[in-house]
Amino acid sequence: MPQIGQAIFCIAYLIFDLIATIIFFANAKENQAVLLFGILTLVLGGGDAFHLVPRIIKALRGDSPQNEWWSGLGLMISSITMTIFYVLLFYVWRAIFPEFFILHGCLR
Repeated sequence: MPQIGQAIFCIAYLIFDLIATIIFFANAKENQAVLLFGILTLVLGGGDAFHLVPRIIKALRGDSPQNEWWSGLGLMISSITMTIFYVLLFYVWRAIFPEFFILHGCLR
């Protein structure tokens, strides 16, 4: 039986992430933190798409061996992009709170 609710949620999430990415890039101008937020949402949504698209297909069409392979690959790619996401999040934090790094004298 198709799992329509899960497919709708995954599609809505990917659309929301794409819209957020566009908004961040459109409003970045000279603000480094907003630009980094745009890159952050792009990396997060892009990585999640690799495992959510096979999940959407599985929810709508059922399971297949080929879909299982794509789902596994998607989870691997998603985990790599999550690592990149957290590294970028550190740089966002550093751009928003530079006084913390100056005050504590770390990561000059």
